[in-house]
Amino acid sequence: MRRRTVLASAGTLLAPGLAGCLGEPNANGSTTTAATTSDPRRSEHALSVVFERLQPAVVVLTDDGPRVVGDGHQYLFCRVEAAGDEAPGRLAFAFRLGGDVYSPGVESAGQLRRAGSVGSRYGAESGRGWLVFELPAAWRAEHAALSLRGAEWPVGSGLRERLAATPPSLSVEWHVETTESSGETRFAFEVANGGERDARFVATVTEARDDTGRELVAVVNEPIPASETASWSVTRAVADSGGADSGRPFALSWLGGRLRDSP
Repeated sequence: MRRRTVLASAGTLLAPGLAGCLGEPNANGSTTTAATTSDPRRSEHALSVVFERLQPAVVVLTDDGPRVVGDGHQYLFCRVEAAGDEAPGRLAFAFRLGGDVYSPGVESAGQLRRAGSVGSRYGAESGRGWLVFELPAAWRAEHAALSLRGAEWPVGSGLRERLAATPPSLSVEWHVETTESSGETRFAFEVANGGERDARFVATVTEARDDTGRELVAVVNEPIPASETASWSVTRAVADSGGADSGRPFALSWLGGRLRDSP
């Protein structure tokens, strides 16, 4: 297994604030496929479409605290930009996977929290932004495409293969420690992917609070290349944590498990 060290930026581990990509791999292990067409099938709209990210889970904020959801599902994020004066509404889009059609959105109570990207959710007012489709996990189909009023922007064969594959299992280690700077906490991650396909690690870091329960510290969203181990660390100022004297533990939660540690 190869080992890769990732120097994470604030865009990788985000405290309260959202979901690389698909196609040919690039230097950071994510991949991108872009489709730009004015008339794929007599479309009345000219669209730029980028299939941005496929991931096995998402983070939602609920009344009971942040949750990582995704059992039995996978989540495709795509970015669209419409040309012209009258952009289509968000719900005019759909994703066709074989004979089934899915509307944008996540069927889960709570507010979706996106990490690792910039920009807003798509809206007709701006005519640009991201859409997310909640799709069944490991679903094999001969045809998959973004759809808009009968016109389609198909995905490539590489993405279709990933949609049909079961995500590999990940081995996760992490620890928390204080730094010399008062009130700052360092989170160190090591995630190993022993499978033959690229994966993505989606998780939350929370802090136990006596008065508010679990307080969200960060959303983690990292590509983990096949047969590699990604290691990274982030130092954060945790508000009102009191540093090492607080005694409050932190928790790392993802679909595959939960780890706790204290500085």
